Amino acid sequence: MNERPVKIVGSGIYLPGEPVRFHDIESVLGELDEVSPEFKKWYKRTRNLMYQILGMENYYYAIDRATGRANDTAAGMAAKAARPALEMAGIEPGDVDLLVYGSSSLDRFICPPTSAFVQQELGIDYCAEMTIHSNCTSSYKALQVAHDLVANGRYDVALVCSSNLVSSALKASFFNQAVIEKNQAILRWFLSDGAGAIVVKADETGSPGLYFVDTYVESVGTRYPPHMYNMSGCASEGPIHDHEHGLHHITQDYRDVSQLGPKMFIEGFLKFCDLFKQRFGEEEYVRRILNASYFLVNVPTRHLIDLVADELIVKFSELREASFDLYYSTTEKRGYTGPAAILMTLDKLLRTETLKNHETIVSFVTESSKWMNAGFMLEWRE
Repeated sequence: MNERPVKIVGSGIYLPGEPVRFHDIESVLGELDEVSPEFKKWYKRTRNLMYQILGMENYYYAIDRATGRANDTAAGMAAKAARPALEMAGIEPGDVDLLVYGSSSLDRFICPPTSAFVQQELGIDYCAEMTIHSNCTSSYKALQVAHDLVANGRYDVALVCSSNLVSSALKASFFNQAVIEKNQAILRWFLSDGAGAIVVKADETGSPGLYFVDTYVESVGTRYPPHMYNMSGCASEGPIHDHEHGLHHITQDYRDVSQLGPKMFIEGFLKFCDLFKQRFGEEEYVRRILNASYFLVNVPTRHLIDLVADELIVKFSELREASFDLYYSTTEKRGYTGPAAILMTLDKLLRTETLKNHETIVSFVTESSKWMNAGFMLEWRE
């Protein structure tokens, strides 16, 4: 089957509420006032250290400050990001024939899928829809699915969207503070709510735009335990038992991820490069990867970005002179919005940069939940 050229024709974001500064996070999420005195001392001391490490200025939360309750849904935020994306593309919601939602934020744990709720929010009477359940890599997986199915002619217009609605699991009232762990409390300082959307369309006319070149997805965590997770699930003994033992708390071992994450990122990126060279040749590898104009990072902290950048330069001596910016990201101004972050970064790129003919954009991410990698390459064509 011949593949059709596919390009991104629209992008949009949604940020709930007003920006919250780092030192005001507790005023929204609530104080951890039921923990031990020792934990309080650690929390206060570590908060100042994390402020320096994270390098984040603003956060956003879908929380009503008066009630402390969520004032939006994952689907609602995704739809609010999708509307400006569709407007940019000049496409009516009813013209979307494939909707792919990717995130770890689901409006229902069992069903219906969140993608169906996004479809309802947008008033799309008929389309194919899919929900991809993962964290950082889910939006990359959604982009791959949308690209492949549009390229092969199954669909013509795809809407890819993602929401990160995590504040409900970061509020002080969510935790059983008697059993809270340090690795769980740290997440309150870098996770943020937000949504992003991308419109993908087949275009065989060769009109100017940002075209897909390649996508990549792999899972490599069979030899490693999860590094971002909670223990609640279908086989749990119920919400009361889970709360008593803190099994509903989200956990990430930041120290282990800092040590293992860059290694997994580099190994995955090397495979991405090798496969690209096999498909397109050495000359195209040099032109499109080593001389890419932008490298979009989907990493939660400046500290991890620095670690990844150092590893890249060690492995790729060519990158010492490379022109792309390893720090092209949106986390500093918005906090880390998980899988939505890369769609929000693409929106920033499309709305603020003037791309030139044959400039390439490379992105790669490592998800620590069960160690998965994903990436893509785009090219601007006149």
